[in-house]
Amino acid sequence: MQKYSNAYIQELIAKNIHQQATLDEQDILLKLIQFDEQGYITQLISEYLNNNNMANVSHPTQDYAYWERLADKILAADKQMPLKENKKTGAVFSIKKMRYWWAAAAIIILLVTTGIYWWNTQTITPPGRKLIYNDIQPGQNGAILTLADGSQVMLDTIPNGVIALQGGVKATIENGVLTYEGSGDEVVYNTMSTPRGRKYRLALADGTIVWLNAGSSITYPNMFSAVERIVEVNGEAYFEVAKSSQKFIVKMNEVQVEVLGTHFNTNNYTTENAATVTLTEGSVQVTNADGLTEQKIKIVPGQSAVKRTGSTEIVTETADVEQILAWTNDLFMFDNTSIEHVMQQLERWYDIEVVFNYKTNQRFSGTIPTNVPISTVLKVLELTNSVKFEVKGQKVTVLEYCKNCH
Repeated sequence: MQKYSNAYIQELIAKNIHQQATLDEQDILLKLIQFDEQGYITQLISEYLNNNNMANVSHPTQDYAYWERLADKILAADKQMPLKENKKTGAVFSIKKMRYWWAAAAIIILLVTTGIYWWNTQTITPPGRKLIYNDIQPGQNGAILTLADGSQVMLDTIPNGVIALQGGVKATIENGVLTYEGSGDEVVYNTMSTPRGRKYRLALADGTIVWLNAGSSITYPNMFSAVERIVEVNGEAYFEVAKSSQKFIVKMNEVQVEVLGTHFNTNNYTTENAATVTLTEGSVQVTNADGLTEQKIKIVPGQSAVKRTGSTEIVTETADVEQILAWTNDLFMFDNTSIEHVMQQLERWYDIEVVFNYKTNQRFSGTIPTNVPISTVLKVLELTNSVKFEVKGQKVTVLEYCKNCH
């Protein structure tokens, strides 16, 4: 792939957005997006959209046809990607590299939705197109902190500074991270909860960093004892545990995790019907916590320990670490993922209600940024599979695909 200067790429983006690009310039941008594995082109496009008044784009009836042609190019290329068969389910899907085409489709649809917003403000509907009004915006950083005395602090709107002093330990917000500092004389417990549509970062008293995903909670002390470090988690969290001679223990509803210092992800959302621990580096010991069976296993990086609801056994599985940690990198990443699981993730991040009006076995593979309105995500899902959506307020209905419907 030929290398281009930053100035040329920025000019190329501007020309494409304002429909001034030649066919060759359109193709160059699409190829740059295709091989944009680090998200550099995505970032430049996003910055351009944020920094420029998009009301200055050409007439919207021209916009849609223009972006539709670009999307068609992406989908045509996507259909040429090699396929493989899932031996367990028999489903056929594109190989994992296809996710870069999904990223490209997401970018193009992001531009389309910019045009859709313009159409809506002008009360003009392009022929044959059903628009999504009152678009739902993505989630953001935020959480609720419940202090030892039961009082609650909304972390969404608090600037940097000390928010609580408990037992001599200061709870402080620094650049969107809640931190604990000081050597106190009393151990008290706090709980951080992230409602749907929120996620947050926490630095515990020992220096351990915790990322808390939407719809999750963690209970922890303001300082740790000299014997062990214990926290309790529900939902999903990613830990970078500070190394110490003290055991760091994470309690979940089905399993317990013991480490001295390492990086791992925990997930025990009730909708997942399993408690899963995925290791990215170091070593962890996972113990059965149901009180029925004594079982302890160790996993290595790239493995998951899984305890399914109703089972008494923890099993070890090979993990797609990149996919599992995608949420920490502001991405939705799907790999032959069922539509039910896809919509569960959207429910948590966009704080929506999802309704299925028919049964479907649709599965998806690809990557979509989490910082776009839900219309962008749904449009990409529609373009890449036989499924349709209807949005009314905070309710999203999954509809049966009809190729002759408008």
